[in-house]
Amino acid sequence: MHSLILSFAMFAAPDNFVTVDATGEAAIFNGDLVQAREKALQDALRNAVEKAVGTIITSDSVSRDFELVEDRVLSQARGYVKKYDITNKKEDTSTVELTIKAQIGKDELSKDVDAALQIIHQKGKPKILIMVAEQNVGQPTAQAWWANQGFTTNLDVVENTFIDMWSPIGFSFVDPQALKGKIKATKAMQSSQLEDKEAKEFAGKAGAQVVIVGKAVAQEVGSKVFGTNMVSARANLSVRAIRTDTGDILATSTMDGGSMALDATTAGSNAFKETTKKMAEDLKIKIMKKWLEEVNGGQAIKLIVNNVKKTTFLKTLKNTLTTQIRGVSAVRERGYKNKVAEFELDMKGTAQDLAVELEGKTFPDFKLDVDEVTANALEITLK
Repeated sequence: MHSLILSFAMFAAPDNFVTVDATGEAAIFNGDLVQAREKALQDALRNAVEKAVGTIITSDSVSRDFELVEDRVLSQARGYVKKYDITNKKEDTSTVELTIKAQIGKDELSKDVDAALQIIHQKGKPKILIMVAEQNVGQPTAQAWWANQGFTTNLDVVENTFIDMWSPIGFSFVDPQALKGKIKATKAMQSSQLEDKEAKEFAGKAGAQVVIVGKAVAQEVGSKVFGTNMVSARANLSVRAIRTDTGDILATSTMDGGSMALDATTAGSNAFKETTKKMAEDLKIKIMKKWLEEVNGGQAIKLIVNNVKKTTFLKTLKNTLTTQIRGVSAVRERGYKNKVAEFELDMKGTAQDLAVELEGKTFPDFKLDVDEVTANALEITLK
């Protein structure tokens, strides 16, 4: 998503509308000019709505929420556009560029943007670690920054594209190079084929709340495209977004896309970039939908209980969780071994809310200490 533009030419319009100029562009593939024109128009409409958003978000909101607008708003851009005129059009053999003057319905847009801002404000601004192995055209195996002790790689197209797309909506990212000397990869991680468990544990130690795990592969699909010296490549990406505190999968996405360049390696890198853009949009929508459900209906919270000397303590604790903790709608026992028990709670609230509630309760046979609180998990010790 482009960063919000807060200064632009405004034109006279009724109070419940805002009129802006915006430009969109699209590449022409396989000579399909009609499809390219439609995609350029969609891009222009989206950019127009994005500009309109900048007029209704206060400077305080922009500062607090890192200019966040949930993709649910921008993905339905056409629905906010009441009228538009194409004021300029440029076409050549490879691209179409359209400039429009669009009239945006301010009231509906304002309502939806306010809802999006509220969701992110309640969920916080999680740190992200990208762990996506890349195998570009001509490479025999995938390359991964975590598979070497230096935590560095020159193939970081996917990571950089995620940063470009997600930073404007409030996410911050863990820099792999900053982890050098602070955290070590296990022997099981000396491979680009990373298991979810290893990724979750490593990312958690790195200070990330969400880890994006997966693989990106690019292959050459043709040369001298349309009689030119251009090389065509196609990329396939498959990733999972995982919460590092609970191991729950927030969202998954699989995308493919192509691009062209004068050499195969550049074409592959371009294909990575364009495909990652689509994937980042897809994941944002899915994650925001998940968060919206949690804000409105509650979320699953993991509770780890240490030093459980008697199973009767678990019965007492479960009864308290079920009947005396505000917002808890269900309690499930997930396991008990070596004096450690695990519960999963459906709760309209946060793990921090649960910690405060438990600390305020009195139990007949034990006391409890809060050991660790994360966004979606709580760990306590009985004594």
